[in-house]
Amino acid sequence: MNIVIEINHLFKKFGSTVALNDVTFSVAKGQVFGYLGPNGAGKTTTIRIMVGLLKPDSGLVRLLGEDPYDDNPKSLEARNKIGVVLESPGHFFYATVYRNLVYHARIHRLGNVEERVSHLLKQFDLWERRNDLVNTLSKGMMQKLAIARSLLHDPEVLIFDEPTAGLDPNAQFEIRNLIREFAKSGKTVFLSSHNLSEVQEICSHVAIINKGSIVAWDELKKLRETYAKPVVYVTFPSEAAKNSENLRKICENIKELRFVKNCETEGEALRVELEDFRFSYKLNEFLVKKKLPVLELRKVTYSLEDLYSSVVKKSG
Repeated sequence: MNIVIEINHLFKKFGSTVALNDVTFSVAKGQVFGYLGPNGAGKTTTIRIMVGLLKPDSGLVRLLGEDPYDDNPKSLEARNKIGVVLESPGHFFYATVYRNLVYHARIHRLGNVEERVSHLLKQFDLWERRNDLVNTLSKGMMQKLAIARSLLHDPEVLIFDEPTAGLDPNAQFEIRNLIREFAKSGKTVFLSSHNLSEVQEICSHVAIINKGSIVAWDELKKLRETYAKPVVYVTFPSEAAKNSENLRKICENIKELRFVKNCETEGEALRVELEDFRFSYKLNEFLVKKKLPVLELRKVTYSLEDLYSSVVKKSG
Protein backbone atom coordinates (compact mmCIF):
# COMPACT_ATOMS: atom_id res chain seq x y z
CA MET A 1 0.00 0.00 0.00
CA ASN A 2 1.40 3.36 -1.06
CA ILE A 3 0.90 5.79 1.85
CA VAL A 4 0.70 9.44 0.77
CA ILE A 5 -0.33 11.02 4.10
CA GLU A 6 1.15 9.67 7.33
CA ILE A 7 0.33 11.08 10.78
CA ASN A 8 1.95 9.43 13.81
CA HIS A 9 1.42 10.29 17.49
CA LEU A 10 0.67 13.96 16.87
CA PHE A 11 0.39 16.23 19.92
CA LYS A 12 -0.49 19.93 19.95
CA LYS A 13 -1.41 22.28 22.80
CA PHE A 14 -2.48 25.92 22.81
CA GLY A 15 -1.63 27.10 26.31
CA SER A 16 -3.31 24.62 28.64
CA THR A 17 -5.75 23.42 25.96
CA VAL A 18 -4.91 20.11 24.31
CA ALA A 19 -5.88 20.43 20.65
CA LEU A 20 -4.45 17.11 19.44
CA ASN A 21 -3.73 14.12 21.65
CA ASP A 22 -1.74 11.26 20.11
CA VAL A 23 -3.42 11.54 16.70
CA THR A 24 -2.46 8.73 14.33
CA PHE A 25 -3.83 7.77 10.92
CA SER A 26 -2.66 7.27 7.33
CA VAL A 27 -4.13 7.80 3.87
CA ALA A 28 -3.23 5.58 0.93
CA LYS A 29 -2.92 6.59 -2.71
CA GLY A 30 -6.29 6.83 -4.46
CA GLN A 31 -8.40 6.99 -1.32
CA VAL A 32 -11.09 9.57 -0.69
CA PHE A 33 -10.53 9.96 3.04
CA GLY A 34 -13.20 11.62 5.20
CA TYR A 35 -12.10 13.44 8.37
CA LEU A 36 -15.02 14.02 10.73
CA GLY A 37 -15.58 15.52 14.14
CA PRO A 38 -17.57 18.13 16.09
CA ASN A 39 -16.60 21.80 16.04
CA GLY A 40 -13.40 22.29 18.02
CA ALA A 41 -12.45 18.60 17.80
CA GLY A 42 -9.10 19.30 16.10
CA LYS A 43 -9.83 18.87 12.38
CA THR A 44 -8.52 22.24 11.18
CA THR A 45 -5.51 22.05 13.52
CA THR A 46 -4.63 18.68 11.98
CA ILE A 47 -4.86 20.11 8.46
CA ARG A 48 -2.77 23.16 9.30
CA ILE A 49 -0.06 20.87 10.69
CA MET A 50 -0.28 18.58 7.66
CA VAL A 51 0.36 21.40 5.20
CA GLY A 52 3.13 23.02 7.24
CA LEU A 53 1.26 26.09 8.51
CA LEU A 54 1.50 25.01 12.15
CA LYS A 55 4.14 22.97 13.95
CA PRO A 56 3.14 20.12 16.28
CA ASP A 57 4.59 19.87 19.78
CA SER A 58 5.60 16.30 18.96
CA GLY A 59 4.83 13.57 16.47
CA LEU A 60 5.57 12.79 12.84
CA VAL A 61 3.96 14.13 9.66
CA ARG A 62 4.79 12.92 6.17
CA LEU A 63 3.23 14.07 2.88
CA LEU A 64 4.23 11.92 -0.09
CA GLY A 65 6.98 10.57 2.15
CA GLU A 66 8.47 13.99 2.93
CA ASP A 67 8.55 16.28 5.96
CA PRO A 68 6.35 19.36 5.24
CA TYR A 69 8.54 21.51 7.53
CA ASP A 70 11.78 20.81 5.69
CA ASP A 71 13.00 23.03 2.86
CA ASN A 72 15.17 20.49 1.09
CA PRO A 73 14.45 19.97 -2.64
CA LYS A 74 12.49 16.71 -2.16
CA SER A 75 10.24 18.26 0.46
CA LEU A 76 9.60 21.32 -1.71
CA GLU A 77 8.80 19.06 -4.66
CA ALA A 78 6.34 17.04 -2.55
CA ARG A 79 4.58 20.20 -1.31
CA ASN A 80 4.18 21.33 -4.92
CA LYS A 81 2.15 18.16 -5.59
CA ILE A 82 -0.51 19.10 -3.05
CA GLY A 83 -3.59 21.27 -3.56
CA VAL A 84 -5.23 22.82 -0.50
CA VAL A 85 -8.55 24.52 0.22
CA LEU A 86 -8.69 25.81 3.79
CA GLU A 87 -11.75 26.92 5.74
CA SER A 88 -10.78 30.54 5.03
CA PRO A 89 -10.20 30.90 1.25
CA GLY A 90 -7.29 33.39 1.50
CA HIS A 91 -8.04 35.35 -1.66
CA PHE A 92 -6.69 38.77 -2.60
CA PHE A 93 -10.02 40.56 -2.24
CA TYR A 94 -9.05 43.73 -4.11
CA ALA A 95 -7.65 41.94 -7.14
CA THR A 96 -9.76 40.49 -9.93
CA VAL A 97 -10.82 36.86 -10.10
CA TYR A 98 -8.54 36.35 -13.10
CA ARG A 99 -5.51 38.01 -11.47
CA ASN A 100 -5.93 35.87 -8.33
CA LEU A 101 -5.50 32.68 -10.35
CA VAL A 102 -2.73 34.09 -12.54
CA TYR A 103 -0.73 35.05 -9.45
CA HIS A 104 -0.88 31.51 -8.02
CA ALA A 105 -0.23 29.93 -11.42
CA ARG A 106 3.02 31.90 -11.63
CA ILE A 107 4.00 30.83 -8.12
CA HIS A 108 3.75 27.26 -9.41
CA ARG A 109 5.77 28.30 -12.49
CA LEU A 110 3.18 26.96 -14.91
CA GLY A 111 4.08 27.40 -18.55
CA ASN A 112 0.52 27.67 -19.88
CA VAL A 113 -0.85 30.24 -17.42
CA GLU A 114 -3.54 31.87 -19.58
CA GLU A 115 -4.81 28.55 -20.95
CA ARG A 116 -4.96 26.87 -17.53
CA VAL A 117 -6.60 29.84 -15.78
CA SER A 118 -9.19 30.27 -18.53
CA HIS A 119 -10.03 26.54 -18.47
CA LEU A 120 -10.64 26.50 -14.71
CA LEU A 121 -12.66 29.73 -14.72
CA LYS A 122 -14.95 28.23 -17.36
CA GLN A 123 -15.13 24.88 -15.55
CA PHE A 124 -16.32 26.58 -12.37
CA ASP A 125 -18.68 29.04 -14.10
CA LEU A 126 -16.53 32.04 -13.14
CA TRP A 127 -15.56 33.15 -16.65
CA GLU A 128 -18.16 35.92 -16.80
CA ARG A 129 -16.83 37.29 -13.47
CA ARG A 130 -13.14 37.09 -14.39
CA ASN A 131 -12.66 40.88 -14.42
CA ASP A 132 -14.62 41.50 -11.19
CA LEU A 133 -12.92 42.12 -7.86
CA VAL A 134 -13.03 39.09 -5.58
CA ASN A 135 -14.74 41.08 -2.81
CA THR A 136 -17.82 41.41 -5.06
CA LEU A 137 -18.31 37.61 -5.23
CA SER A 138 -20.79 35.61 -3.19
CA LYS A 139 -19.50 33.14 -0.60
CA GLY A 140 -20.26 30.26 -2.97
CA MET A 141 -18.32 31.87 -5.82
CA MET A 142 -15.36 32.54 -3.52
CA GLN A 143 -15.39 28.85 -2.60
CA LYS A 144 -15.43 27.87 -6.27
CA LEU A 145 -12.45 30.16 -6.87
CA ALA A 146 -10.55 28.55 -3.98
CA ILE A 147 -11.15 25.08 -5.40
CA ALA A 148 -10.12 26.21 -8.88
CA ARG A 149 -6.91 27.66 -7.40
CA SER A 150 -6.11 24.33 -5.69
CA LEU A 151 -6.32 22.56 -9.06
CA LEU A 152 -4.09 24.94 -11.04
CA HIS A 153 -0.98 22.77 -10.90
CA ASP A 154 -2.77 19.39 -11.32
CA PRO A 155 -1.81 18.13 -7.82
CA GLU A 156 -1.50 14.47 -6.79
CA VAL A 157 -3.14 15.11 -3.41
CA LEU A 158 -6.04 17.40 -2.55
CA ILE A 159 -6.63 18.49 1.03
CA PHE A 160 -10.10 20.03 1.39
CA ASP A 161 -11.53 21.70 4.50
CA GLU A 162 -15.31 21.98 3.93
CA PRO A 163 -15.02 22.33 0.13
CA THR A 164 -18.77 22.44 -0.59
CA ALA A 165 -19.73 24.82 2.24
CA GLY A 166 -21.72 27.74 0.86
CA LEU A 167 -22.19 26.17 -2.58
CA ASP A 168 -25.58 25.68 -4.21
CA PRO A 169 -26.76 22.06 -4.81
CA ASN A 170 -25.60 22.03 -8.45
CA ALA A 171 -22.11 23.21 -7.51
CA GLN A 172 -21.95 20.67 -4.66
CA PHE A 173 -22.86 17.93 -7.13
CA GLU A 174 -20.11 19.10 -9.50
CA ILE A 175 -17.48 19.12 -6.74
CA ARG A 176 -18.47 15.63 -5.58
CA ASN A 177 -18.14 14.35 -9.14
CA LEU A 178 -14.78 16.10 -9.47
CA ILE A 179 -13.56 14.35 -6.30
CA ARG A 180 -14.70 10.98 -7.66
CA GLU A 181 -12.88 11.56 -10.94
CA PHE A 182 -9.78 12.68 -9.07
CA ALA A 183 -9.73 9.40 -7.10
CA LYS A 184 -10.42 7.28 -10.21
CA SER A 185 -7.28 8.73 -11.80
CA GLY A 186 -5.23 7.38 -8.87
CA LYS A 187 -4.99 10.64 -6.97
CA THR A 188 -5.86 11.16 -3.33
CA VAL A 189 -8.40 13.36 -1.54
CA PHE A 190 -8.41 14.26 2.15
CA LEU A 191 -11.83 15.70 2.95
CA SER A 192 -12.71 17.39 6.24
CA SER A 193 -16.46 17.95 6.35
CA HIS A 194 -19.57 18.28 8.51
CA ASN A 195 -21.71 17.02 5.63
CA LEU A 196 -22.13 13.37 6.65
CA SER A 197 -24.30 12.39 3.68
CA GLU A 198 -21.64 13.80 1.35
CA VAL A 199 -18.85 11.86 3.10
CA GLN A 200 -20.93 8.67 3.04
CA GLU A 201 -21.52 9.12 -0.69
CA ILE A 202 -17.93 9.70 -1.82
CA CYS A 203 -15.45 8.54 0.86
CA SER A 204 -13.87 5.09 1.00
CA HIS A 205 -12.21 5.57 4.39
CA VAL A 206 -13.06 7.68 7.44
CA ALA A 207 -11.42 8.90 10.64
CA ILE A 208 -13.45 10.50 13.43
CA ILE A 209 -11.77 12.87 15.88
CA ASN A 210 -13.33 14.03 19.14
CA LYS A 211 -11.74 16.25 21.77
CA GLY A 212 -8.38 15.99 20.03
CA SER A 213 -8.24 12.18 19.84
CA ILE A 214 -8.99 9.75 17.02
CA VAL A 215 -11.95 7.65 18.18
CA ALA A 216 -12.52 5.66 14.96
CA TRP A 217 -10.51 5.06 11.79
CA ASP A 218 -10.97 2.44 9.09
CA GLU A 219 -12.61 1.66 5.78
CA LEU A 220 -16.13 3.10 5.97
CA LYS A 221 -17.75 -0.25 5.20
CA LYS A 222 -15.86 -1.95 8.06
CA LEU A 223 -16.70 0.84 10.51
CA ARG A 224 -20.39 0.52 9.72
CA GLU A 225 -20.18 -3.25 10.28
CA THR A 226 -18.31 -2.77 13.57
CA TYR A 227 -20.60 -0.17 15.11
CA ALA A 228 -23.93 -1.14 13.54
CA LYS A 229 -26.70 -2.21 15.90
CA PRO A 230 -28.63 -5.24 14.61
CA VAL A 231 -32.04 -3.57 14.41
CA VAL A 232 -35.10 -4.68 12.44
CA TYR A 233 -38.46 -2.98 11.97
CA VAL A 234 -41.65 -5.06 12.05
CA THR A 235 -44.67 -3.51 10.35
CA PHE A 236 -48.23 -4.79 10.35
CA PRO A 237 -51.29 -4.22 8.13
CA SER A 238 -52.91 -0.85 8.84
CA GLU A 239 -55.89 -2.27 10.77
CA ALA A 240 -53.69 -4.28 13.16
CA ALA A 241 -51.14 -1.45 13.51
CA LYS A 242 -53.78 1.05 14.63
CA ASN A 243 -54.33 -0.92 17.85
CA SER A 244 -51.52 0.57 19.97
CA GLU A 245 -52.36 -1.58 22.98
CA ASN A 246 -52.04 -4.71 20.88
CA LEU A 247 -48.65 -3.51 19.56
CA ARG A 248 -47.40 -2.97 23.10
CA LYS A 249 -48.42 -6.51 24.08
CA ILE A 250 -46.62 -7.96 21.07
CA CYS A 251 -43.56 -5.90 21.96
CA GLU A 252 -43.55 -7.22 25.55
CA ASN A 253 -43.71 -10.82 24.25
CA ILE A 254 -40.82 -10.15 21.84
CA LYS A 255 -38.70 -8.72 24.69
CA GLU A 256 -38.86 -12.09 26.44
CA LEU A 257 -37.04 -13.82 23.58
CA ARG A 258 -33.46 -14.63 24.59
CA PHE A 259 -31.95 -13.22 21.38
CA VAL A 260 -33.74 -9.86 21.68
CA LYS A 261 -32.01 -6.95 23.45
CA ASN A 262 -34.89 -4.49 23.24
CA CYS A 263 -38.23 -3.80 21.59
CA GLU A 264 -40.00 -0.44 21.25
CA THR A 265 -43.10 0.78 19.46
CA GLU A 266 -42.45 3.47 16.87
CA GLY A 267 -45.68 4.76 15.42
CA GLU A 268 -47.39 1.82 13.78
CA ALA A 269 -44.28 -0.41 13.78
CA LEU A 270 -41.99 -2.23 16.21
CA ARG A 271 -38.29 -1.48 16.46
CA VAL A 272 -36.50 -4.65 17.59
CA GLU A 273 -32.82 -4.73 18.55
CA LEU A 274 -31.37 -8.22 18.25
CA GLU A 275 -28.22 -9.80 19.64
CA ASP A 276 -27.20 -10.34 16.02
CA PHE A 277 -28.79 -10.02 12.58
CA ARG A 278 -28.56 -13.82 12.31
CA PHE A 279 -31.53 -14.04 14.66
CA SER A 280 -33.85 -12.23 12.23
CA TYR A 281 -35.17 -15.56 10.97
CA LYS A 282 -35.93 -16.68 14.56
CA LEU A 283 -37.89 -13.50 15.16
CA ASN A 284 -39.80 -14.20 11.96
CA GLU A 285 -40.50 -17.78 13.13
CA PHE A 286 -41.86 -16.44 16.44
CA LEU A 287 -44.19 -14.01 14.67
CA VAL A 288 -45.44 -16.76 12.33
CA LYS A 289 -46.10 -19.16 15.24
CA LYS A 290 -48.08 -16.44 17.00
CA LYS A 291 -50.08 -16.03 13.75
CA LEU A 292 -49.41 -12.32 13.76
CA PRO A 293 -50.27 -10.49 10.52
CA VAL A 294 -46.78 -9.24 9.66
CA LEU A 295 -46.57 -7.01 6.61
CA GLU A 296 -42.76 -6.59 6.56
CA LEU A 297 -39.67 -7.43 8.60
CA ARG A 298 -36.90 -5.07 7.48
CA LYS A 299 -33.25 -4.74 8.50
CA VAL A 300 -32.18 -1.18 9.31
CA THR A 301 -29.36 0.19 7.17
CA TYR A 302 -26.76 1.75 9.48
CA SER A 303 -25.87 5.16 8.08
CA LEU A 304 -22.72 7.20 8.63
CA GLU A 305 -24.84 9.58 10.70
CA ASP A 306 -25.77 6.70 13.05
CA LEU A 307 -22.13 5.62 13.21
CA TYR A 308 -20.86 9.14 13.86
CA SER A 309 -23.44 9.80 16.58
CA SER A 310 -22.67 6.50 18.31
CA VAL A 311 -18.87 6.89 18.22
CA VAL A 312 -18.86 10.53 19.38
CA LYS A 313 -21.32 9.79 22.19
CA LYS A 314 -19.26 6.81 23.43
CA SER A 315 -16.06 8.86 23.41
CA GLY A 316 -17.62 11.50 25.68
